[in-house]
Amino acid sequence: MNPFCKFLLSMFKIGCIGFGGGSALIPVMEREFIGEDKLDKKEHFEKDILIASLTPGALPVELAASLGWRNFGAKGMILAATIMALPGVAASLLLLTCLTRFRERIGSLMNLLTTLVSFFIIWLIIRYIRKVCRQCRSISRKFYRRAVLVMIGVFALSCGKYLYRLLGIDGKPPIVLSTFHILIFALAAIIGVNVIRGLRNARRADKTFTPPVLTSSRSISDLLIWLVFLVLLTIPGMILAVRFDLAGYLSFLARGTVSVLMSFGGGDAYLAVADGLFVEAAIISSDAFYGDIVAVANILPGSILCKALTAIGYYYGISVTGNIPGGLAFALGGFGCSVAVSCLVFGIIFHLYERFSGFRSMQTISHYIGPIICGLLGTVSLGLLVPVFH
Repeated sequence: MNPFCKFLLSMFKIGCIGFGGGSALIPVMEREFIGEDKLDKKEHFEKDILIASLTPGALPVELAASLGWRNFGAKGMILAATIMALPGVAASLLLLTCLTRFRERIGSLMNLLTTLVSFFIIWLIIRYIRKVCRQCRSISRKFYRRAVLVMIGVFALSCGKYLYRLLGIDGKPPIVLSTFHILIFALAAIIGVNVIRGLRNARRADKTFTPPVLTSSRSISDLLIWLVFLVLLTIPGMILAVRFDLAGYLSFLARGTVSVLMSFGGGDAYLAVADGLFVEAAIISSDAFYGDIVAVANILPGSILCKALTAIGYYYGISVTGNIPGGLAFALGGFGCSVAVSCLVFGIIFHLYERFSGFRSMQTISHYIGPIICGLLGTVSLGLLVPVFH
């Protein structure tokens, strides 16, 4: 078989068996592609893992794109990322379509499945929080105490609406701070501090330091390719949106892009981001998000980010156009955002990482973003309990 076709077939196979999230797929991809007489070298793949772990987005999609780019150029990059994400996304849309059309027949089964999945996700969230706590404790006791305070503070600022619904309290909580504002402020502060620190360290290490720029024609062409990819996948939804709600569709795409940029911490952490950007903005209802999308995204293989953002576009498209084809057109835009933005950011950080080592200080982002995500995941846990007890 042609090496390129064999590579794509392997990516499709991994996409079909990709249960357990991006981290669980790392050893699978390494066994398939890395080593002597195989596609790539271990040191290259380890660098990909490091950079993918430092950047937001769908980790398995980013790794697939990097492997494809390094070994087969632009066509390998695009097709590998798309094929890695496609099986889970297609299965999610198929299941959601069946749920939309035959809810009365399978509604009770989905309610049971939703309840089981909700408690399973809460268990995963607890494991994630414990892991972050261990990581914070390994840094220092002082940082651990500070991290716990951050978790509690973020949870207190974001949990009000779900806590009131669980307790059956009417009205609005006294403190109403959206997840969106918490994440924007936190990420802006963290990234700003670390970029300044990286620039300062680089200047101290090299008196002839010049700020990094993407001078490589290869790197610039890669970014343009992903921008074109994103535009092409949003055109079908754009055509329909002109007739129905162009401003709303553009807002969905903008929020989808922001949600990918905020998606530190893996797929489960993305649920907290999506809640703040889409549920709080009434783009999708809380019942549809936690009752349908979260359940479906967690029982099928593939990136939770790609599946969730595509499914949100699907439900939003149905609500705007009133039909399933419209939902699929909007879903294509969500899929384009999830893949293109993930790979675009990964490409930028990859080339900056190679250009100067000061950006390695961005590793500290994960130290601070972890506790913030944990606080938001506490709110997600309450959101998962609402449809179970009401």
